[in-house]
Amino acid sequence: MKCSTKCLNRNRDDMVFLFINIGGDWESIAQRVKAEGHSIYYFKSKENLKGREDTGVGIFEKDEIVDDFWEVINKTDKKDLYILFDDNGYGDMADFLRLHGYHVIGGSAFCDKIEHERSLGTTLMKIIGLKVPPTHVFDKIDDGIKFVMSQPEDEKFVFKPEGEEFAGSSKTYTSKGQQDLVDYLRWIKENELEKHYTIAKYELQEFIEGEEADFGYFFNGEDFVGKGGCIDIEEKKSADGNKGQAIGCAGNVVLYIKHGKFYDQYVSKLIPFLRKVHYVGQISINCIFSSKDGQPYGLEFTPRFGWDSVITEFSIYQEDNVKLSDFFMALANKTPFEFDTKKIATGVRVFTGSITLDKEDVSGRYFSFPKRLEKYLWFYSVAKKEGSYTIEDNPVLVANYAAPTLQKSIDGVYKIMKQLNIPDILYRMEIGQRAEEVLTFLRNWGWC
Repeated sequence: MKCSTKCLNRNRDDMVFLFINIGGDWESIAQRVKAEGHSIYYFKSKENLKGREDTGVGIFEKDEIVDDFWEVINKTDKKDLYILFDDNGYGDMADFLRLHGYHVIGGSAFCDKIEHERSLGTTLMKIIGLKVPPTHVFDKIDDGIKFVMSQPEDEKFVFKPEGEEFAGSSKTYTSKGQQDLVDYLRWIKENELEKHYTIAKYELQEFIEGEEADFGYFFNGEDFVGKGGCIDIEEKKSADGNKGQAIGCAGNVVLYIKHGKFYDQYVSKLIPFLRKVHYVGQISINCIFSSKDGQPYGLEFTPRFGWDSVITEFSIYQEDNVKLSDFFMALANKTPFEFDTKKIATGVRVFTGSITLDKEDVSGRYFSFPKRLEKYLWFYSVAKKEGSYTIEDNPVLVANYAAPTLQKSIDGVYKIMKQLNIPDILYRMEIGQRAEEVLTFLRNWGWC
């Protein structure tokens, strides 16, 4: 669709938000910003979102879904326009727009490189003083197999491929021992030929026993926003008992925290690097905290919005009556935004049928829910046709519930899940059960 003239004829307080979907994550955020009284435009990358072209249809007006985001940019006064990139991949463009005075959140050439080349993220974590597990880098599968065969039989490693197509990939694998990893590497070698892809570089990272947690913060180009960030405790496997394939995120618990030891010792030291590249957006550091001494080891540095944890974090904002548009504008304008809460939120992703179903198996199926639950549902691949919601792809949505205690958050989100009328609904039943143990561990060692 072409950009309508409404981007020129608006109320004084009506800003324009352009949501650039690279990974297809903006639907629920754009809905809420629009409900807060602002003009929105919704661009979907046809290259990256092939097969999900109908996402947002019926949710947004026809002239709000655009094929050419440059038309929006060219017709809108830059002081009134806020441009948000949901994922890595358009970093050069984001930097170009920032250089020319536009308000841009997310996206950076620096972030693209860090995200897609894991070894660079490892180097950056070392520079700020964060220990990382012993890591071995290879560019040939056979070399990795030879290395693993020289290690003790019970030695565990995590396989982490590099490259844009593998960012957040299910190809990441934690082995149970020598033979298990050798078998996996042999399968990868065969799968490369069968599925026509190449892993040009990968890491084998030594496994450390402990508790895993992610610390996330927002940077405004000059400093980190407010006086806090969030801890994300994520479940990556598809099935209860932490079984099944890794799907990025099957559910999570997010706790908003004030700045503390982790921020002071590590995150604050990123400021000169982020200033230099003019980055504006979220960064997070995923760590394993050793069972032996409680010390963190950096596993992954993520310079982008951390989906799904950021949606769960925004559900906390929503529950505290914070407007997302106000937050984004403060972030882009480098203006103070103080926010303090003791709430905990639980998020659960919802799929239909099976996580392995193709788009054609689920697309067009209708689903429904009681109207009162709408505020708790954050859409990913949803359209609305003749008044009914339809599934466009997996995942369908995320349900979130924020409450002052973990148990109330868990109870609240599962009460919502039981009321969703989604065909062949599939979700994990024990999201949050591990979180109390992790939070207790982190508190005992002074990390939150």
